[in-house]
Amino acid sequence: SFDPKQGLTIGAKVTVADILKSKDVKEYYPALRQAAKVFATPQLRNSATVLGNILRASPAGDCSLALFATGATLTLSSKAGTREVNLDDFWISYGVTARQNDELAVKLQVPPPVKGQKSAFQRMTRTKEDLSKINAAVCLQMEDNMCTAARIVMGCVGPTLLRLPETEKLLTGSEVTDDLLQKISKQVASEISPIDDKRSSAEYRNKVAGVLVRRVIELALNGKGNEQ
Repeated sequence: SFDPKQGLTIGAKVTVADILKSKDVKEYYPALRQAAKVFATPQLRNSATVLGNILRASPAGDCSLALFATGATLTLSSKAGTREVNLDDFWISYGVTARQNDELAVKLQVPPPVKGQKSAFQRMTRTKEDLSKINAAVCLQMEDNMCTAARIVMGCVGPTLLRLPETEKLLTGSEVTDDLLQKISKQVASEISPIDDKRSSAEYRNKVAGVLVRRVIELALNGKGNEQ
């Protein structure tokens, strides 16, 4: 459900297919819609839940990455009560999360969109329905051509989904120019630690990561997050 003041609430049973049906997601959360569009196969989109994707803690998770870019908060419940964990603090290491064994994930709260907010997601794969070999998402706060706040996140470049704080600092408070985007593209490699696996190599990921981040920023700014 969506409320302009509360944002988007995603319950435990909401599937990836449900995300694609939402007009509010299409209008206000383009990065999430784009991630959902390329998520696995139609059959899996009909059964896979958004919260399940988050709990799996895959460093390649597409929907998880898009939600990470927005700064969403997960509500966990147990006999002791409920607590909220920001996605910034949820993925601890490969396959390990902040969820305790007796806790259930109840819902995810995505902040309401604000004026000038732009987001986008892109990934690279070997084949269309494969897991990502590298992916990126951004959520930017813009005033004209000035970026006042930024969240930049990547997947498949570390043991968990990663935020790139130094890259965010380059963008925040700056006018977005070609020169700045070139600096951002070069900065990215210093913040990631990819490995070789069956989908790609560390060398390739290091080479393309900066290019991918630049493309996602440009996609967000061009307002085409729903068209790709």
